[in-house]
Amino acid sequence: MTDRPFPRLRRTLSAAVTLLAVLIIVPSVPVVLAIVVGLPIPRPFDASTVFAERGLFDLVVVIVWVLWAIHLVLLIRATVTQLRHDHPDPRTPHYINRLAVRIAGACMAVAAVVAGTSLSAGAAPTSTVAVAAPAPPNATPTTSSSAASTAPTPAVASPSVPPVTPASTASTYTVEEGQSLWIIAEQLYGDGENWQLLWQANAGRTMDDGLVFTDPNLIYAGWQLSVPSTTSDPPPATPAPSETVAPVTAPSDPQPATPDPPPAASATAPGPTSTPTTTAPHDQAPSRQGAPANDSTVPARHVAAHPSVRRHADDPHRYELPELAALGLGALCAALLAAAALRSRRLARRHRLPGQTTRARTERAESIEADLAAFTAVPLPDLVGYGFSHLTFALAGQEHTAPRIRLVRVGPDGLTLVLAEPTTEAPGAFLSGADGYAWVLPAAVEVTTLPGAHDTEPWIAALVPAGESAAGTFLVPVEPGAVVPLVGTNAPSVLAAMRTVAQAWAWTGDRLHVVTTPEAAREALALLGNPTFLEERGRVLYLGDPEALDPSTRAQVGTVTTEAASATDVTVVCDPTVTTIQPFGLSLLPAAVDDDMARALDELAVPPEVVDEQQPSEARRTSAGDAGGETTPAAFPEPAPVEVRVLTPVPRIEGATGTAPEHREARAIELLAYLALHGHAIPPYEIRAETLATRTGEGSAHTMRLVAAALRQWVGAEHLPHADRAGGYQSLDVSTDFGRLQAAVQRADAVSDPDALVALLRPALDLIEGAPASRVGMGWGWWGPQFEALAANAATDAAHLLAPLLAERGDGRGARWAIDQARRLDPFNESLFRLAIECASRVGNAAWIDRELQACEAMIEDLYPGASPTAKTYDAYHVAMAQFSVRPGPTGDG
Repeated sequence: MTDRPFPRLRRTLSAAVTLLAVLIIVPSVPVVLAIVVGLPIPRPFDASTVFAERGLFDLVVVIVWVLWAIHLVLLIRATVTQLRHDHPDPRTPHYINRLAVRIAGACMAVAAVVAGTSLSAGAAPTSTVAVAAPAPPNATPTTSSSAASTAPTPAVASPSVPPVTPASTASTYTVEEGQSLWIIAEQLYGDGENWQLLWQANAGRTMDDGLVFTDPNLIYAGWQLSVPSTTSDPPPATPAPSETVAPVTAPSDPQPATPDPPPAASATAPGPTSTPTTTAPHDQAPSRQGAPANDSTVPARHVAAHPSVRRHADDPHRYELPELAALGLGALCAALLAAAALRSRRLARRHRLPGQTTRARTERAESIEADLAAFTAVPLPDLVGYGFSHLTFALAGQEHTAPRIRLVRVGPDGLTLVLAEPTTEAPGAFLSGADGYAWVLPAAVEVTTLPGAHDTEPWIAALVPAGESAAGTFLVPVEPGAVVPLVGTNAPSVLAAMRTVAQAWAWTGDRLHVVTTPEAAREALALLGNPTFLEERGRVLYLGDPEALDPSTRAQVGTVTTEAASATDVTVVCDPTVTTIQPFGLSLLPAAVDDDMARALDELAVPPEVVDEQQPSEARRTSAGDAGGETTPAAFPEPAPVEVRVLTPVPRIEGATGTAPEHREARAIELLAYLALHGHAIPPYEIRAETLATRTGEGSAHTMRLVAAALRQWVGAEHLPHADRAGGYQSLDVSTDFGRLQAAVQRADAVSDPDALVALLRPALDLIEGAPASRVGMGWGWWGPQFEALAANAATDAAHLLAPLLAERGDGRGARWAIDQARRLDPFNESLFRLAIECASRVGNAAWIDRELQACEAMIEDLYPGASPTAKTYDAYHVAMAQFSVRPGPTGDG
């Protein structure tokens, strides 16, 4: 592969200049202090001199020198922390950490250049190096059975191996040993942040070795990845192998990787006197010493890792995506938490009425939710949920007692259940493995079509994560009466992760009650009653001291505790860098969260409060005011010469006279949308932190200037003048469809003429083309916290004003269109279903009334299994159906 030399040269020169500046400034500070304020030479202080002019000056000298020494120590410590990829000390001042990041990046970049130069000069490397060489278009893809590095992560490659610009059509890429999604995205697109494009194009695909790409943090050498272009278009569902880019391992590689066993999903069976263990194809679970089980090579290019990715102390060759490193959890847990956060937002929308909005979350919670959004497409939760529901359905028809499940693993080969005793055959779609000691549901099975997958309770409701390895994520079942002790210094953090993930399962609250006090455990048991084993598998998971429970309660709940207790079967040993599951002897990367992270995740799991909307925010007023030129209050706002369309899955700019930038189009659209929506000057630091931010921090000033320059050439300098030092960047004569929608709804409040109201609101709702930015590869994390609720409110208000008016005129089709347009922005608002029922009643369409109630019930069931629409919705249904002399339907539970 070849790289563009100039960006790399600029980065190298910038790093060298940064290091040179530090080397010059740090020693020069003492010299300047000695010249300006003098040396802190001890002087005798007594009552006559301490308050004299000279004494006070000497005191100032001492204070200045002490402050310099403190800052120097803090800077050195923060730089070492960044080089070691540890979490920065929150007590260190922010400007010290920012300077340390730049110094660490400069050191690593210069070290990478020096290392690359020495290798190219023929210096003997200390470890095996796999060098990627350019491959012709018709080259045969190379394959390898050894596992690649298990986490998408950037690495500083040799300067002679630049990135490849992908073709406009999708091509394929062969993964080589030691690579990851981040490394591949950095080589193909020049930016590791674009790993999400590769993931979206390949998620759920079955590879040639029979494994399924279910975890973006886990890829294997020899896999063929579809490579989409960098445009905003959605990736193709299936790869179009028009071109193969195959990295070739250098023939001088002295130690090829040891081949792995053939890809057959299995679990090693425990013998009569042996300890049961689980294995998987390409298993690279780190040992207690941290070395991968079958990794015989150490790629030297991993020595200089990108500072945005956390390196595990127990395994120097294992990395994580920045999002997963920040969360402290694996892809399965991240997907569960992302679904829970999305579900909580939808639950809040369900009860929102016109004129109401949801209260904003804290900044930390919003940031974590933006990181979680990348994992919404991970199919692992569906594999677990539908797989266990199918297992319940399959076991219900068997007469013999099902064996106890000791451990669960979810990986690229599927769902593996480790059993306490062997069985002769597996139920349903499961396959028998490990001499009957394991049941395996292959990942290639379409779990949504399995019998009982949708309408059966899960066989195991209480599942808590222990950690992950290259084989996948390991979960511990906690059935009634079981006690799982957590021991070790990291036990509280592991318990916090288990609690947050247990609360994120789709069936939590219905079939699973997670409690932390003995009183809550007794109340949860009372709610569940005394169900039979197969018919109702409700469970209570108690996180606390089992000695605080009475014997009857202890026998009916599953317990996870950090207190000293006897294990029923499994003990989890929690060290800071590795988690061990005994008696299996499995050493895993821990699933752990700190207290601050746990509080933020708890906030995401709870629906935000619905409150009455106050006066329009500055953003809403300015965006509405920028909708167009001078118009009468009843007229529909016209667009400005340049308009940003944001109420669409792929935002775009209309009215631009220049040429769109080839490589920065998506960033330029996002920047102009951010400026136009706010309507006032935005400081550069806010732009870098919002629209140009990466997963690891704010964007650089250099990137901001490049994007602004490209945007200025595209739309014209008159619409994006140069930044004002006092205020920042600002757009002029640029409107947004969102602003025009809001302006139309605000003007509708002063309109009494029905014809004028229709003429105002029809084109306003017609601006909505779909969920905003729902098909972009990355970015737009600021839209949800700032504008999502405002856009949904405006669309809902417009529908409530327009749909009844059209239905009163007998235009049922138009009323339904208005409601459907609002649902594009607010699909989980129950008031829109009531509005549709009322409009259907006005046009006399009983079938429409029934469909709306059924759709509302399905929506509520999808959000919260077992729940029903509110009594207000059923009342509207009964009133609507009364005109047809039909027996009243369901009443609901309120």
